[in-house]
Amino acid sequence: MIFYFFSIILLVWDEIKFMITKKQMEVLDFVETFVKSKGYPPSLENIQKKFKLASVSTAHFHVSKLKKAGYLENKARAISILEKEPLIKIPLLGTIAAGEPIEAIRQNEFIAIAKTKLPKNGDFYALRVSGNSMIDENIKDGDVVLVKQQEVAENGQRVVALIDNYETTLKKIFREPNQIRLQPANNAYEPIIIRKDRDIKIQGIVIDVIQNETQQIEDLLTTPLKRNKTLPLNKIILGDALAELKKLPDESCDVVVIDPPYNIGKDFGNNIDKRELGEYISWCKEWINECIRTMKPTGTMFIYGFSEILAYLSVEIPINKRWLIWHYTNKNVASLNFWQRSHEAIICAWKDKPVFNRDEIREPYTEGFLNGAAGKVRKGTLGRFSKEGKETIYQAHEGGALPRDVIKIPALAGGAGMIERWFLCKTCDGVFEPRELKKHEKHEIIKHPTQKPLEISRKLISS
Repeated sequence: MIFYFFSIILLVWDEIKFMITKKQMEVLDFVETFVKSKGYPPSLENIQKKFKLASVSTAHFHVSKLKKAGYLENKARAISILEKEPLIKIPLLGTIAAGEPIEAIRQNEFIAIAKTKLPKNGDFYALRVSGNSMIDENIKDGDVVLVKQQEVAENGQRVVALIDNYETTLKKIFREPNQIRLQPANNAYEPIIIRKDRDIKIQGIVIDVIQNETQQIEDLLTTPLKRNKTLPLNKIILGDALAELKKLPDESCDVVVIDPPYNIGKDFGNNIDKRELGEYISWCKEWINECIRTMKPTGTMFIYGFSEILAYLSVEIPINKRWLIWHYTNKNVASLNFWQRSHEAIICAWKDKPVFNRDEIREPYTEGFLNGAAGKVRKGTLGRFSKEGKETIYQAHEGGALPRDVIKIPALAGGAGMIERWFLCKTCDGVFEPRELKKHEKHEIIKHPTQKPLEISRKLISS
């Protein structure tokens, strides 16, 4: 059966606009309400937080669709509703470091800004950015930041900070016991630690970014995607999964294990795992193709999920594949009105001739085999148990039986399972083992909501 998906074109306000989804309409309504209330457009982080999306990239997906459909102005790194906006002038005070602190360079300039980019109340100024320490916040060298003048800031906000009365810097601020941490948004830079013997003053918070459009054009024309020459080893990479995948070299991975959001609507406190089906499949196709690109010709890829979701993804995988079943041996997922769920599916996919280490993942023999078949003489008949018509003895292998496509391993269930799970500390911008949880109890943390047992991970990787 073949399904054809198409867009319906609507004529609105003498412009051609494409039909958008319910979720995208909700995002558009939020943008309009936000602009009316705040006086400036929301950031992608605002949209992610409002709709409890899994990542900023999901918010970017919706905004891109709205721009393509003609509902939002199609400018890079800007969100604004299509309409004529009045302009106001604000002072461009100079240059600020997004790198090591430097003394602000004063200039006597003004720039014209759309009125909707600024809140209704407050004093504002602009600074040109020097350096790339905030690049992961989408603030690049040569960009202009719009700043609301104020002396207080919340943890995690992007601030203009004056250090020791002469150095200025642009960083994210975090107040910690006995110190203030000014955190860059670039792993190549170290945080600036301000203790009691140094002076720091907040001079404002960043409310918007105006990209250096000349640099943007140069980037589009001349900057290719930078991929790692070698695969990073023994390293946990914290970032957007799709963006980080694109950095990995071609045909460099022996095994790729993927545990994506299942898209079943679970709320784990930091996101709602539910996208519209078309959006979810489109997003999955991106990382599926990237994973296939990174696989060696002899490599294997495993994708966890529920069968009703993986069925849609299976048809999008252009290489060899088959299904495995992970049977929970210790629990059922409760359902009063339908079949109890006692397993998950795993898609196993490979390119050419995959490496399969069967002896590494053999399973215990069944009691029936050990009692009734092992060591028994089989008559010399033509078939699977004979060789050249001679009698054979079916001996038990010391490592166990050959692995089957139903894997029986307990799940990390309930309270004990949650305690065993690794966690992400947003305050420290890192991933940590369960035993370190107490050290971070006052920080903003997210526990891994669906961490798989180490035993099943070992089995898939060892295979």
